[in-house]
Amino acid sequence: MRSAEVVVAEQSKPEIGAYGQYLNSLHIVMENADGLHEVREDELQAVRDIVIRATAKKNWWLSRIGLLSNHLHVLLGARVTDSPQAVALSLMNNIAYVYEMKAILKFSYYAGTFAGYDRGAIRLHATQVAGPAGTSPDGGPHANAV
Repeated sequence: MRSAEVVVAEQSKPEIGAYGQYLNSLHIVMENADGLHEVREDELQAVRDIVIRATAKKNWWLSRIGLLSNHLHVLLGARVTDSPQAVALSLMNNIAYVYEMKAILKFSYYAGTFAGYDRGAIRLHATQVAGPAGTSPDGGPHANAV
């Protein structure tokens, strides 16, 4: 089964608050209970649609949905006042609605964060810490090691 992906918004603009700028980009993964592999196209489409509607209703910035037969990835931006747990439970409850409020998902989830990064800054840091490729910054015995 292939993954169904939707791209709605990018998570590159921070939320500006009274004390700073914030990015609350969350990666939520929810797994089906009992090893269920959902392969019915209409059910998968209903899950996709409910995730889109739920994120819009909560004013979250949906980035991507990775919908597989036995689990679901959702990448979204939320306000810093929205805890990862509140986001995951909201999504889980909305998905249960698709299945007539049956516990289709495990009673657990994975929540991580993500953000863009500046590769130029990483390269600069790497050359300052490690020196040019294949050399040691201190000129020691491994200075020209490859």
